[in-house]
Amino acid sequence: MSKVKKSFLYASISGLGAKTIGFISVVLVSRLLTPAELGVFAIATTFVVIISEFRLFGTTMYLIREDNLTSADVASCIGVASLISCLLAFSMVAAAHPISVFFGYEELTPVISVLSLGFFVTPFTSATTALLARDHKQDKILMVRLAGRLSALATALALIYSGYGIISLAIAETFSTFVEAAVARCVKPREMSWRVQLNNIKPILSSGVYTTLIGLSNRLESSTADLVLGKLRPSSDVALTSRATGLHLFIRDTLAAGVTSVALPYFSDTARSAAVGSSDFRVAYLKATNLIVACLIPPTIVASFAALPLIRTLFGEQWDLAAPVAQILGAWMAIKSFMYMASPALISLKKEKQLLKTRSIIVAAHVMLVWLAASHSLALVASAFVASATLEVIFVSGLLKRYADLRLFDVVYHCKTAIFICSITLLTCIVIKRFESYFTEEWLAIVAYASINCVTWLLSTAYVRHPMLDLLKSLVGQPKAS
Repeated sequence: MSKVKKSFLYASISGLGAKTIGFISVVLVSRLLTPAELGVFAIATTFVVIISEFRLFGTTMYLIREDNLTSADVASCIGVASLISCLLAFSMVAAAHPISVFFGYEELTPVISVLSLGFFVTPFTSATTALLARDHKQDKILMVRLAGRLSALATALALIYSGYGIISLAIAETFSTFVEAAVARCVKPREMSWRVQLNNIKPILSSGVYTTLIGLSNRLESSTADLVLGKLRPSSDVALTSRATGLHLFIRDTLAAGVTSVALPYFSDTARSAAVGSSDFRVAYLKATNLIVACLIPPTIVASFAALPLIRTLFGEQWDLAAPVAQILGAWMAIKSFMYMASPALISLKKEKQLLKTRSIIVAAHVMLVWLAASHSLALVASAFVASATLEVIFVSGLLKRYADLRLFDVVYHCKTAIFICSITLLTCIVIKRFESYFTEEWLAIVAYASINCVTWLLSTAYVRHPMLDLLKSLVGQPKAS
């Protein structure tokens, strides 16, 4: 098995394991805490997650894609990230009370303060995992991620059962960052030192400005609704929207976890090779997008049709109002899947500045649309997500055409077999939906949606001879048929 395929396999296992543990935690916590309590925690974590985009300041991207990396560069990256992270942690503690006053929930103060503690150790963990990703050593990253998620789950459940409420979740998340740091220390590359310095940081800072702001724009797109709704609507509405988006994000991030971890190192390697004429960046992007579309959109379609039985079975009937929102957000996720590989591709081509300008326009439009929709209904908020995703396809396609000679028509045409697979999934779900009322239990509907669509997905993939089938065969050790 090639180094990239082996890395993809371990990254997929790592992402699947971490996301599954996280999802189990969400399911259990949703039954132990109320939507109002989880809405308050969603506001706190949204604020912390947005701020966290600044704490590493693009150092992980720099470590992955830099051509000639030295131990001094690594130490400087850790130094920059540590300095910024410490400043942000102290700032968050100072801002915790004003934020709680602004939103009107006093519980935000201790939650934000506890979550800020993790900022002190994250730079060391992130630098280690970045170097491991650069060398395609995803098996060691797997150990770090699973240790963190398992410790977070165990700690959260123990504290909630002890009666500590939503502060349990903050303590669990913070504790998990220290566990990850300890494991990262054990699996770090032998030549890597956790030495901290601030020498020759100009290249790091200049690269970090754009990659950090790009990451922030991506985070704002998925987190804006929580902050806007937290100000304009009850905290329970924040939780409902968060559950709806979380359902689709869980599916996407779980299925694409391996791709996400491998994409930037792979595109960076391809871009470096393409400079000397030994590789074709354009073909690499088209193949990757074709795989992503066939992998992500069919499960998104299934989750949209089965939203009500899924949400009711996983979280309980108190979350039923999240189902209509999740159904609309399925279109949002499907549209975004076509552009899933665009950001790592453009970053590997060192077009961060151009990508940032485009992302800024998209996020500004997204925030405005969500703000206008929030005063009407949650369904309209979900529709705002769909509109902004459509804008993203239009604008980012322009960047790909200009800098990678990739027209939107070329991408769609190359994905024609994947689109056929998606169409079969859509038709299958429409048929199952007509008979959904005959299922006496929600779990029976879920089994029907999942099992029937798995069969039709495999059959349609084999019928059109989609590359996904060859990838699956290679991952399980079966050679491609000649």
